Amino acid sequence: MTYLTKHHKTSVWYFRRTVPPEIRPAMAGRVEWYESLRTKDYDEAKERAKVVGIKVDVAFREARKAVQVPAEAGAASDAWEWQEWVRDLTAGFDLPVMPGPAVYDEVTLDDAKTIASAWVRNRLADHENRVAIHGVPKVNYGPVPLPDPPRNWISGNIETYRFQVGRQLNQPVARLSVVDQVRDIRLTSGNIEIAIFEAANRFGLLLDPAGDSWRRLRYAILLATETLANGIERVNSGQGIPESASTTISTVVPTVIPKRVENREPEQKGKLLSELYAMYAAEAGTTVKMAVEHATIFTRFRDIIGGDLPVRVITKAQVVEFKSILFQMPRYLTGPQKKMSLREVVAGTPPDATRLSVASIRKSISILQTIFEWGVKNGIMDTNPVKGAVPAKAKRTAGPARLFFSDEDIKLIFTSPIWAGCESDAKYWEPGTHLVQDERRWLPLLALYTGCRLEELGQLLVRDVRQDAGIWFLDITTINENENGSGKSLKTAGSHRRIPLHPVLVQIGFLDYVQGQTTERVFPNLKRNSLGVLTARYSKIWARYSDKIGLSDTRKTFHSFRHSFKRSCRGVMSNDIHDALTGHAGGGIGGTYGRDEAGGRVSLAILAEAIARVEFPGFPDLK
Repeated sequence: MTYLTKHHKTSVWYFRRTVPPEIRPAMAGRVEWYESLRTKDYDEAKERAKVVGIKVDVAFREARKAVQVPAEAGAASDAWEWQEWVRDLTAGFDLPVMPGPAVYDEVTLDDAKTIASAWVRNRLADHENRVAIHGVPKVNYGPVPLPDPPRNWISGNIETYRFQVGRQLNQPVARLSVVDQVRDIRLTSGNIEIAIFEAANRFGLLLDPAGDSWRRLRYAILLATETLANGIERVNSGQGIPESASTTISTVVPTVIPKRVENREPEQKGKLLSELYAMYAAEAGTTVKMAVEHATIFTRFRDIIGGDLPVRVITKAQVVEFKSILFQMPRYLTGPQKKMSLREVVAGTPPDATRLSVASIRKSISILQTIFEWGVKNGIMDTNPVKGAVPAKAKRTAGPARLFFSDEDIKLIFTSPIWAGCESDAKYWEPGTHLVQDERRWLPLLALYTGCRLEELGQLLVRDVRQDAGIWFLDITTINENENGSGKSLKTAGSHRRIPLHPVLVQIGFLDYVQGQTTERVFPNLKRNSLGVLTARYSKIWARYSDKIGLSDTRKTFHSFRHSFKRSCRGVMSNDIHDALTGHAGGGIGGTYGRDEAGGRVSLAILAEAIARVEFPGFPDLK
């Protein structure tokens, strides 16, 4: 479920989810989680809802811990939430909803087929009565009255409008293949889910929508729709209900003997794929960006292997097939392709399309391998089917993927309008007399003279610019003393470090800029995107600015400042000091000895002396 709802006045999509009653005390009595997704586009809202959903799941999980809800109560809460969803889904339908606590039923495939057959007979009987009273209904395609054009219709050519609308309305309604719907639940309309609920309730059964019984009945109902369609055609043509379908529902009720179970025992096949990941993520921890990335990988993997399977039954052959499919995938998916299965996407991809990079595929398979290996180590599964399936790195034939900035590049950058004078804050790429004093000026300077990654600089707080024994430095850390939460993160544990400010940065006024800030952030203009990344928008601004000033080599990106810093360090300091400044791990276990209170392997004074020797001959005098 996506928990999406549209505001009736603004058409903005919202995430809406009911808070289970037993955890409301831990959530300040909150009855409902209602959060704007800040978009009117449905596809974009679905993507943003995934991120909010992860946040809500975490909040609910923490709330359950706070009120110490037992496992069986959590299961009852899930059932209660399902009943709430069914109540919304079936609003306006005269369907019997079972009162009281949920007690899920076990239905075999034979039971499901019997229920589906009874559902067909009941539907045919209802249809025959309607035909007898009102006549054969009109077909749902053919010549129909065309509506008037909307008020915002721009074109004055009314005939064009009528032709376009008529061409869409006067077409037969396409029916999806039952086989496709059985294979991919995303292709099934909500009417099928309502039919399952209705058919089960007619026998007094309550089925778990995430359980095997629901899936069995869904499969049987989908297969029965073909029989239903043929029967309706016979009734419409005057032939009546087939003799084989004339039995009433009451005669088949005794054949369904459900087994009621209060607490379903776990299957012998063990944890499901989704359960494995949930356990891994709870222990390892994930950022929002990682959670969304992992969700994409697991969604694609489930698409290929056939659903949320027990991890013990997943085979090496399925992993290899998944990898093979990824190598055939296009790099970018269109809107319609996002709604297809991976096999359908691959089948419709032209031979000359740009494919996923080897690096992207390696990352997807590596993540699966890591999570499955965690499952092996924790006794959840016996073997790792992904082990050894990670593809080899692609051979480079055209040099490095990223280059450092040459002396000429550095001169070109720092004599361009942002630093030499631009027309205005808005037209910062045009020459003028205005001096920009925000992240556009300072982020490239800091990256060049500290070697920091872009996101490390973007998330700097004013208190991270500190002084110790007369040495000003940047405290690159995830420590967050603000109770409101600043959401800081680092790439690796070794990235936590202290970097002395280069004398050039002090001379050109960086400290004055920091001390002039009135908020907690050094760069308050940076805003997080849907994945929680602060510098995503700035990265695009930098790319466009680079093109405008003539720096068009695609291998030279913002990260090239870090490469330039590392290259300059190699000639003036040892590798240990170099690694300490750039946040690279080194020295094995011995490298963890002798660290100071801040975790540094090298003293701040030695780092300050070393960084002062870093020079860039192309850098102009900005004083």
